[in-house]
Amino acid sequence: METPPTKRLRSAFKPTTQLHYSHVLDVLKQDNCFKNLVFSPICLKLGLAIIYLGAEGETAKQIERFFGENVTKDDIHAFLFDGLASLSKIHKDIDLKLANQLFISKNYQILDSFTEKLKKFEQNFIEKVDDHEFSEKIDDFLQEFFEGGNSGSFTNENDIDDETKLIFLNSIFFKANWFQIFVAAATEDSDFHVTESKTITVKMMKAEDDFYYRQGN
Repeated sequence: METPPTKRLRSAFKPTTQLHYSHVLDVLKQDNCFKNLVFSPICLKLGLAIIYLGAEGETAKQIERFFGENVTKDDIHAFLFDGLASLSKIHKDIDLKLANQLFISKNYQILDSFTEKLKKFEQNFIEKVDDHEFSEKIDDFLQEFFEGGNSGSFTNENDIDDETKLIFLNSIFFKANWFQIFVAAATEDSDFHVTESKTITVKMMKAEDDFYYRQGN
């Protein structure tokens, strides 16, 4: 008897999780991105699952391969439903939000079948904008998403030009207290190794205790 889609997905994703991490890190290295950042494989998968709703041909096949071997279209749709639903069940003391938003030029037409599929979800994933408003609308969206915690522009003017018709935004917001609170007065300057050859000085939190840890490659 065939197992439920969610169970099959969990089984299919397990061996590819490290592959997803490695793929994202390879892309960041190619772009010489050494800034502080956080990325979530689940967040990226949810974003790709949304794009998959409107994908066909080779694009759809590439997304399917990313999700795992023998994963079907129904599996990916089930993952999207379950993934979005699970966000509402996060522990009350943890503020975790994922944003997947499509900014589309008002002069650019998308298939009605795609928008109809998105209507099945409670979230509004699409925002129509004027061609010259991409940066402004994205900045406004993210300022609200990050609860005003960031200042300045989120977009790079070199990334948007007159030919830009669609931008897919994938963001994560995480806010929580440490399980063991750090004492602010114990913070001190310390070396942080950005790469094997680059070291910078940063404010490092400090605590002395016995901790479990995992050492990987």
